[in-house]
Parts: sequence; structure tokens; C-alpha cells
Amino acid sequence: MKNNLFFGFLVGVMIALFPIHAKAAQSSDAQELKALQELKVLYEELQGFKDNPNFHQVGFGCCRFKKWMVKVEAIRSKTEERGLKLFYLTVAFPPFYLLDIGMDYLYIGTLGFTKYSQRQEDTEGRIKRMEAEIAAGLAPEPQLKKGQGVVLSTDSVCNSLDIYKKFFAAAQEELRTRNYAESESDAILYGPDCHRVYRKTVVTGPLASKELPWSDGSSSTYHQVQMPGCTRKYHGRLSIFCFADGTKLWFHAGSVKFKSKPSD
Repeated sequence: MKNNLFFGFLVGVMIALFPIHAKAAQSSDAQELKALQELKVLYEELQGFKDNPNFHQVGFGCCRFKKWMVKVEAIRSKTEERGLKLFYLTVAFPPFYLLDIGMDYLYIGTLGFTKYSQRQEDTEGRIKRMEAEIAAGLAPEPQLKKGQGVVLSTDSVCNSLDIYKKFFAAAQEELRTRNYAESESDAILYGPDCHRVYRKTVVTGPLASKELPWSDGSSSTYHQVQMPGCTRKYHGRLSIFCFADGTKLWFHAGSVKFKSKPSD
């Protein structure tokens, strides 16, 4: 009898608390949606004035350009207070990306380049990468079907485990010798056997799963997946989310989440 009463009491408490938890979840979702909209508006404003001669002349020190920077700084400073740090890192993108890419736009627009230089190439390459990161952050969350997975973080991903072994061996040697001038590990990671893959990319798999052993006796699980091709079926998704037909890559198990659990 006492057990029945106690069980009934617990059920009553859970029912009473459920609306509170549901309301908190709804509040969190609304806050994240608002934060994403704020980032989108600020990015669109930046795209609207990045080529403006007045912006190139005064930078962020005056006028609407300064107001824009103040808005971004305000969002950045309130990240912890609003409890959105994880959201910015894993779903959208960190607000400071807007400031960084804004400074790069200003740098190119202010100085200009009389001839093509390595510095220009580096700056334009960084802008291209950050624009892709921002585009991925602003893209909607994909709806997965059974047998599909979604990439959780932007990274360079390779087509074989042997490539990873070469990369980690080169990185360890560079760390040991402190020789980073001609980085072999970077050459591997940005070479033809690896690809820049952005979060929210939808993949199919896993096609296979293997353990990659380490020198200390531990190992990490990697999953091979099929990357989406740039076909008509993929229309509506950004080009950064698709690859040449037949592309298969190996992901660390922690960097991709599948709709259904991988089979052992």
C-alpha cells in the first residue's frame, strides 16, 4: 500500500514538473532561433557594405559600420550569459567570425593589390573558408533518414586510414623537432587525399568501421561513409555540402552522428 502511494506521489510530481521542463526547452529553442537570426542579419549587413568605399575609408571607427561592430561585440560578450556558447560552436558559428571576416574585407578594400601577392592569396583563401563556415552555420539542420548521418564539426577528412597514419606520424615528428617551417602534416591534410568537410553535411553509412591503433596501445574508431554527390537531388543544399560522385571518406566516430547506430 505504501509503495503504491509513493509511486503515485512520484508520478504526480513528474506530471507537475513536465510543463516546467517543456517550457524551459521551448524557451531554449526560441533563444537559439533568435540568436541564429541575429547572426544572419549581421552577416547580411556586412555583405551589404563590405565593398562600400566609405567603409574602406573609415573602417569600423565611424557611422553605421561602428554600430555594426558594437552589435557583434554585444552578442559576443553575452555568449556565456545567455548560455549559447555550445550553440555557437556546434550549430551556428562563433560571433567573432563576423569580426574577423569584416577585418579581412576591410584589409583588401583599404590597401588593394597592385599585383597578385601571397598575402592576397592567403587573405582571400581565409575569407573563402570563413564564408563557407558561416554559410554552414546559417544552413538549416538537415532531416536525416535511416542509414544517414550528419557531420558534427568542420574538419579535413581523408579517404583512407593510411593517410591518417601518415598525418599523425608527421605531426608527432614536427612536434618533437619543433620544425613547422615546411609542414608535412599540413601538406597531407590539405593534399588530394583529404577534403574539407563542413558540419551539417549529410552522409550515408557507415559502410565500414575500423579501429586505428596508437603508439600508446589505445585506439580510435573510424567510420567510412559515402559523401553526397552534387546531383539534381541535392539541389537546394549549398555546394559546400556535396562532392564528386563516388567520394568515400573515413570519419572519426565522434565527428559524425548517424540516424541509427552503426552495426558492430
